[in-house]
Amino acid sequence: MNVMPVRNFDLGRYLGDWYEIARFENRFEKKCVGNVMARYGATETPGRITVRNECRQADGRMSVANGYGKVDGAGGQLKVSFFRPFWAKYWVLAVDPEYQWSLVGEPKREYLWILARTPMLGAEVLEGIKGRAVEQGFDVSKLVMTPQGME
Repeated sequence: MNVMPVRNFDLGRYLGDWYEIARFENRFEKKCVGNVMARYGATETPGRITVRNECRQADGRMSVANGYGKVDGAGGQLKVSFFRPFWAKYWVLAVDPEYQWSLVGEPKREYLWILARTPMLGAEVLEGIKGRAVEQGFDVSKLVMTPQGME
């Protein structure tokens, strides 16, 4: 089974702030203990965006990483870079019709994120998103919930 990005993806509607609800552990978020957010912004170049990731570290400080994104194929296929010239696949696998939540991963199933416009999702919505991940072959038992609202 292949991982499939969403077909009808509107990059303009995807822009803005997203809270990380859950993720697969990964090396670049190793120091993040909570308050993880991403902000996607427009650029003057069509199909390109700015990316700002931030999180709270164990010592209380906020960590910020700035990068770029670009459309890389049909639908929700994007690539992001925080260390040029290296680009990583960032595929939107599912998105709410109103762009209130999204499921993001990549073809090798090594990374997975559940993102939302609000710091929390209802249990029923969250389970539905997890079900979509399972349909694409992801092991959702590896998801770690992200604390939001930490001081």
